Amino acid sequence: MPSFDLLIEDLAYVTNEDLKARALAAFPKLALWLLRDGRNREQLLRNLVVWGQAFAEALHTPRGLESVSVLLRYVALITNDLHLAEFRAKILEAAPEVEQAAMTIAEQLIAEGLAKGLAKGRVEGRVEGRVEGLAKGRVEGRVEGLTRQLACKFGALPPAILTRMATADAAEVDVWLERVLFAATLDDVFAPLQ
Repeated sequence: MPSFDLLIEDLAYVTNEDLKARALAAFPKLALWLLRDGRNREQLLRNLVVWGQAFAEALHTPRGLESVSVLLRYVALITNDLHLAEFRAKILEAAPEVEQAAMTIAEQLIAEGLAKGLAKGRVEGRVEGRVEGLAKGRVEGRVEGLTRQLACKFGALPPAILTRMATADAAEVDVWLERVLFAATLDDVFAPLQ
């Protein structure tokens, strides 16, 4: 029969120095820091400078780029009021080596959606006409990327939203892709175009 003690620690009372002094690799230290500060925009940005070297250390491990990307993805998902440009400027100031990993989850999903849309457009282009098929594929790829972003940020999407995205034109989708980065609700994303 296993016997163990359960230790619960409130990270809110652990200082940066205490976290850094732990006998852990850079990635788990950063994970603990983000669990502590990730939901508080001011605290996250203020302490980012302190943790810049840890990002650089984590980046230089065998799966460093993937590890740092996971941390940045976490920040992008939980920090609703953090503006992309502000965070990227701070992370580049604190750890310039992390620039490649600083691509947000939204940018990654947009790139994936565009790539899929282009591939689909090429296939459809042979049947419907190359130009028309490519344009349609690009829009569908952006819609797919948008769908994934929205699901990551807001959870399951209502059927009405899915229908609206499926029938949207390229201009609408582009506006929604920009809005999803800073939107607090689905209504913010799909507010009428100005």
